[in-house]
This record gives sequence, structure tokens and C-alpha cells, in this order.
Amino acid sequence: MRAIRMPSTLPFRALLVGGMIVGALLGIAASTNRSASTAVSPLSSNDTSPPSREGPPWLYGRIEARFSVIEYADLECPYCRAYFPVLKRWVDVHPDVNWQWRHLPLAMHEPAATADARLAECAGEAGGTEAFWKTIAWIYANTRGGGQGLPRDMPYPDLTPAMQRCLASNRPNALIRVHLARQRLTT
Repeated sequence: MRAIRMPSTLPFRALLVGGMIVGALLGIAASTNRSASTAVSPLSSNDTSPPSREGPPWLYGRIEARFSVIEYADLECPYCRAYFPVLKRWVDVHPDVNWQWRHLPLAMHEPAATADARLAECAGEAGGTEAFWKTIAWIYANTRGGGQGLPRDMPYPDLTPAMQRCLASNRPNALIRVHLARQRLTT
């Protein structure tokens, strides 16, 4: 008699990552009428124009890009973590696309997911768009993921007094709730 072999979880993971990619691509929204009030400083080397303002929503890429990829991400999600450098490289080589960040801390990754999102928002508030994206990359590079958060012995290296004041306030919570509310409205 032949043994029955159970399927591995690899196809499920591949489908999940593929679904995230498709979801991100479906999140591309035509923005030919993008106004200056929604433009935020990009980090792409393709940009030659100064930003009109800084702050949420956080954009990466050219301000005048024709399309925006809107990503809803959890900073503790291992799939989001793996996809981050891929999407960054893709936006870097496609000047007609920029990337808009939305926080989506998942309940299964709490409270670390919200703590990570708060850190990123405060970095952006204190240091602008470049600091926001630098902090996102630092969190993904250092988090243990899956809701375990950042190691306690690894404080954020660029923590400023302005960031500390922001972290002590409720301002970042309000921004994260806005992202969550927008996501719920679109589903």
C-alpha cells in the first residue's frame, strides 16, 4: 500500500504572497489629477522637484507620478517584510508610479504592530518623509516579526527629543486609526 503524502504549506504561502502582490497592484490608482495638497516628498532618485509638503499619507517615489500603489501593511508581518525591498526596487525603476503607505496592524501581531507603526509615524512627524521610510526599513530589518516586536535591547538609533514627545502623545494613534478606518471603508 502506498503512503499518502500530505501537501506542504509552500503552495499556501506562495498563494498568500502572490495575493499580496496582486492586491498591491490592484491598489494602483490613477492619479493624473493629483493635487499639491496630497503630494509628499518622495525618496526616489528620479525626483527633481521639491516636495509641496510632508506628512501622511507617506509617499515614496516621484510626486508627479501618474499612478500610486497603495499598500496596507503590518510592520510585524513576515510577508510584508519580505515584500518591502521588492516593491521599493520596483518603484525606483518605474518613475510613473509612486508608493503610498497605510498602516494595517493586525490583531494577531498586537501590541507590537501598533508600537512599530507609532515609531514610524513619529519619525515622519519629527524628520519628514525620508525619516519615515528610513524608519520603516529599520523596523523591517530589526523586528523579530510575528508580533514579537523589536528586541528590547535595540532602541531606535535616531530617536530624537521630538520623536520622544510624539511617542508620549496620542497623535500617532489617531493617524493609525485613520488608516484602519480607510481600509475598512474600502473592503
